[in-house]
Amino acid sequence: MTSAWQITRHSRWAICALVFLALLWTSPAWACRINRPFDPAYANEADAVFIGHLSDYEVVEVRRPGLSVPLTYSRFRFEPTQVLSGDASGSLTITWSNSTYAQPAEMPDGLYLVALHLPSAEPPVVLAGEWFEPDHAIVSQQPCSQALLFPVDSEDAARVRESLD
Repeated sequence: MTSAWQITRHSRWAICALVFLALLWTSPAWACRINRPFDPAYANEADAVFIGHLSDYEVVEVRRPGLSVPLTYSRFRFEPTQVLSGDASGSLTITWSNSTYAQPAEMPDGLYLVALHLPSAEPPVVLAGEWFEPDHAIVSQQPCSQALLFPVDSEDAARVRESLD
């Protein structure tokens, strides 16, 4: 026989679960709930893919009215040494809004492989993040996936190079 206490206890659990789900469902999507697997072939959508020297990495905070938490993106310099796809030359300023993960506080100077969208090109339909500085290139990144920015000797960089062949 079911007592009134058991029905009430189950009802409380059900109400708590519903409230939790409602809060979860209506909360802002600051991060991806499910990460998309890294697809090196996405580099083919970029305007340029190259290996070069990264320097002057910094995280920039942007405060917007109505937002209690500042938005962040990173800005850095890149000197291409080997162009794998597209056209890139000279010293470039690149931004990275990294909507999927937080910006690393620091990135050591060194050689990296990067895929990017140039400011003169049309932004891709599927691009994670925001183009904070429209006059600078932006790192190519699908929503909920890794950015196409890797140390040159990494396995992921090798996979991107293979996808371009």
